[in-house]
Amino acid sequence: MNIEMNTSIKKYKNSSLIKRSILIVILAILLFAINSFVYRFVINKFTEVEIVELHADLNRFTEKESQIFDSYKVRLLDYAEWDDTYEYVSGNYDEFVEDNFWWDYLENSLSINFVMVTDIDANILYYGAHDNDVGEIELSNFQSVDPQFKETLISKINTPNPYIFLKTEEGLFVIFANEVTDNFRILEPNGYMFFGLRMDDVVLQDISHQIGNSVSIVSTQIPDEVAEYFNTADHNQDYQIIEIDVIKTYIKIDSTSEESQFYLIEWDRTIYSTALSSARFLQTMVISSVVIIVLISLTIAYISFRNSITLKKITYFDHLTGVFNRRYYEIILEDLGNYLDYPVIIVISDINGLKIMNDAFGHDKGDESIKKAADYLSKSLMSKGFIARLGGDEFASVFSGDVADAEQYIDTVQKMTEQVSIEGIKLSLSYGFSLIGNKDVVIHDVTRKAEDIMYRQKLLEIPSMRSNAIDAILTTLYEKDTRSEEHSRRVSLYASEIASILQLNGEDKVSVTTAGLVHDIGKIIITTDILKKIGVLTTDEYESIKSHPEIGYRILNSTSQLREVSKIVLAHHERWDGSGYPQNLVGEDIPYLSRILSIADSLDAMISKRDYNKMYSLPEAFDELERCAGTQFDPQLVKIIIEHKDTLIKHIESINTKS
Repeated sequence: MNIEMNTSIKKYKNSSLIKRSILIVILAILLFAINSFVYRFVINKFTEVEIVELHADLNRFTEKESQIFDSYKVRLLDYAEWDDTYEYVSGNYDEFVEDNFWWDYLENSLSINFVMVTDIDANILYYGAHDNDVGEIELSNFQSVDPQFKETLISKINTPNPYIFLKTEEGLFVIFANEVTDNFRILEPNGYMFFGLRMDDVVLQDISHQIGNSVSIVSTQIPDEVAEYFNTADHNQDYQIIEIDVIKTYIKIDSTSEESQFYLIEWDRTIYSTALSSARFLQTMVISSVVIIVLISLTIAYISFRNSITLKKITYFDHLTGVFNRRYYEIILEDLGNYLDYPVIIVISDINGLKIMNDAFGHDKGDESIKKAADYLSKSLMSKGFIARLGGDEFASVFSGDVADAEQYIDTVQKMTEQVSIEGIKLSLSYGFSLIGNKDVVIHDVTRKAEDIMYRQKLLEIPSMRSNAIDAILTTLYEKDTRSEEHSRRVSLYASEIASILQLNGEDKVSVTTAGLVHDIGKIIITTDILKKIGVLTTDEYESIKSHPEIGYRILNSTSQLREVSKIVLAHHERWDGSGYPQNLVGEDIPYLSRILSIADSLDAMISKRDYNKMYSLPEAFDELERCAGTQFDPQLVKIIIEHKDTLIKHIESINTKS
């Protein structure tokens, strides 16, 4: 009995052991399956996020490159479709090159490294190429790469991409071309203008900063590490995993160089590394508790969902204004009928005078103008369609409706913006619209028509807008520094009297008198604490003050009525011995009217009460003029002024008595 019982117990124990072992094996298999599932789930989810982010970065790269190229096309358009350029090519404006093509401005302010102007037969009238790193660049360097590059560019002028890449010994250049015509494009083109940009480290660093990854240019055949990918039939992928922690993309540049040029974009696989760490952590947690694994899986799913929402916002929305970006706009236009009912209206809007706002008050105020414009465009549209920011100051409003709806929409926006001003400059937009009647219409032709209408309106509105803007800038300056208004008025009167003594013609007298009134307009960019500072300026503060002639020139030169005056203002702090600023001109290289303005400005500075300088009596001031003749002032001018000193003193005393 005991033997039977012991045998039964042993059999039971053996059976239990077998069952337990089977259960443990099943549990181990289950845990291993769950573990494998979770591991693969986590890796796949993070890889999906990584791929989405990678494509978003590639989209941002494309958008950034397009923004850079679009900005150069606009800069070229400003110069090429301009009366002054047309007159130069026609041989009626000999000073055009001297007035417009100085490298301190072209390269440092406009980032232009290559300028060339030809007649209609492509004969070169002017050529210049320069880079701060390599200096002057000979035309032969470009011709040796592609002797026909002028002809190639001219043939591409009316194409969507009117530019080519040229790989020279000084680096890779992208060069744009446009026909030369007048402001209103009425006259037949009489030549061609070419602008170029050297794709140096500064440009590439800017692009890298925008997409958050390293971008460089390499000259090579397709590297062995990605040759297999490029040789496959499947070109849907835009990337190749090179190592466990590196992704590289090679985007071919359409260069005329015999050697292939590529943009090389490199990604650190931080998301993938995070996925590995998370998966290993989850493996441990699975062994401890299936519940924890489920919770963690849900957490990962939530993170993935949140990242997808964030990536969508980055991909389709403009970061400054919050409206949709150009990418979203172009996607919608590809299949417009699925989003809106026909007919569809496209309104193209462009902010007038953004450049003068940026020059006078800084890019923060320019950004404020952009955000306000986007806000009013959105509020006027309400929920009938969508707004997209196409570029720096250009927007598209897309909605269902007819011509009457378009006109009503534009009227609503104008009524909302007409009372809005920033730093005294009214918020002004130009508009153009076009109608898409059905899905068979070529949408790009319609949008081009809307843009053409908008640009024509802009040509009509910009001159008066710029004139009003200059008045507003002067008003703002006088509010910041009350002494500037009286000082400018006196300098204008002194300059006018000196012009009379010198028997200048009426036009020159008006120019120098006007220059006296606006000669300090560039001080609008200088902070109030510097303008009103008591005591000696620091080196940095003095450098800030020294920038005002050039800023004043850029503001005044934006309107044709004050273009000659702007040249006088630019040079009014130059000195006869070449130690002045901003161009260190010497002697008679300084414009004659600028020399007169310099004397009038200095006279008022000497006899006015200043916190930081000695106040001179009138006789002492004229003695100081005579002492500085030949160093600061034109000695011949000073000689004539001293000969008429008594007349001038009476005139100045009369002005100051009335003040």
